[in-house]
Amino acid sequence: MGDLADVAGPLAPLVLALLVLVALLVLYHRFTTPRFEARPLLNKAEQRVFAMLSRSVPRQFGKSARLFAQVSYGEFLSCKDKRAFWTINARRADFLITDAGFHPLCVIEYQGSGHYGYSRKSAKRAAHGDRMKRRALASAGVELVELAPKATPAQVDALLADAAARCGAMEGDGVTALRG
Repeated sequence: MGDLADVAGPLAPLVLALLVLVALLVLYHRFTTPRFEARPLLNKAEQRVFAMLSRSVPRQFGKSARLFAQVSYGEFLSCKDKRAFWTINARRADFLITDAGFHPLCVIEYQGSGHYGYSRKSAKRAAHGDRMKRRALASAGVELVELAPKATPAQVDALLADAAARCGAMEGDGVTALRG
């Protein structure tokens, strides 16, 4: 039998090629795998609105009311018609107010400066999405408040007071019976 060099000799280029291939695959995977980074849940304008809502919601909906941000419509609305459900499932409510039992009472949509985008096509798409949200919420009996970019705390209080009155939220300090 020959020594190790004789056996490795013909295989050396193949082993080297295999090592280079593995190294290239590792590098390819490292540079093509998407890197995720944490980012704030709300932008600066939405944070300002959240602060206003945090002060107003307990006054208008009762101390046991809860405020959530960026909630998927599919988490708080259901529909037996699956096609209709999928049209709203992935859409997000900017803010959602629930009672103590987590039943949805009111959605607040903040129509910030970028809401309608910067082209006719994006404005049309946003308007269509707004119509779908309005219909779905009305069908489910969930109030909707749409806030303008420059809404003041007094305006927010007034809009939320109206919405709370329409859904009877202050009955029992924000605890309402599930509709339906």
